Amino acid sequence: MSDLRLVTRFADAMAERLEANAHKSGWERMSVTALLVRAEQELGELRRAVERGEGFGRIRGEAADVGNFLGMLVAVYGEHEPPQNNMQMPSDHRSEAWWALQAGVGEGGLAGLTDAPDAPRGTPEGLIP
Repeated sequence: MSDLRLVTRFADAMAERLEANAHKSGWERMSVTALLVRAEQELGELRRAVERGEGFGRIRGEAADVGNFLGMLVAVYGEHEPPQNNMQMPSDHRSEAWWALQAGVGEGGLAGLTDAPDAPRGTPEGLIP
């Protein structure tokens, strides 16, 4: 498979996932940190699906979710000055749940992950081992 075909197929998968989740909105107001946390959560879902040997459709969808959150991160990052890194990755590589709490993800899911003045900003160093 050519490199271009690989990219085209992955872009198709990403577009399908975006369409399927069109009812979820607000990523444009999320902080870079929050988007990075969501990408890491999606990567965890992908990792678990691979470890369980789930089917191609599930793996494709989870990989597309990771790609979409990274695309969203790039879009948001490009609209702002480089954020200050005020959220350091702990040396013990805390769980996804810890990072979600740090970014303001709670029971309400993505609600509240905005660029409000008190929202955490920055990109944690070493988030992906």
